[in-house]
Amino acid sequence: MVIDDAADLARCEEVREELGYKADHLDDIEICESFVDLRCNPDGIFEFLEQEVEDVPITIGATPASYNPPE
Repeated sequence: MVIDDAADLARCEEVREELGYKADHLDDIEICESFVDLRCNPDGIFEFLEQEVEDVPITIGATPASYNPPE
């Protein structure tokens, strides 16, 4: 979530969305306060991470590999 150039509107929009806001959210001060809260409040970062991983599957299906030695 790095913005190297505040004039880069596309990057600013990406970061707003990464923080859970609409890309065209008008109040960047509110977004900055949310970001500081994530950095400074341990509960905030864990809540944010929990939201980010909600769609990650709990189990991953895989077919076990088998080895058949040469005869």
